[in-house]
Amino acid sequence: MSKITNYIRDKIVERKWLKEKPCAACKYFDYYMGSAGICTAKSGCSVTRMRDYSDFCDCGCFKKRR
Repeated sequence: MSKITNYIRDKIVERKWLKEKPCAACKYFDYYMGSAGICTAKSGCSVTRMRDYSDFCDCGCFKKRR
């Protein structure tokens, strides 16, 4: 019974996390070094495209990574 409860709890947490649109879950986020990466959905200078995996999408191009 606890396995089912834990599974349901994990799915709820995952769904809430994806609603916040974190960069780590976006298919446009490419890891560079450690937790840093580049948002390939953003255009322009690479300095403005550098993100941390815990940042949230601010360009409106969030796509779930699956």
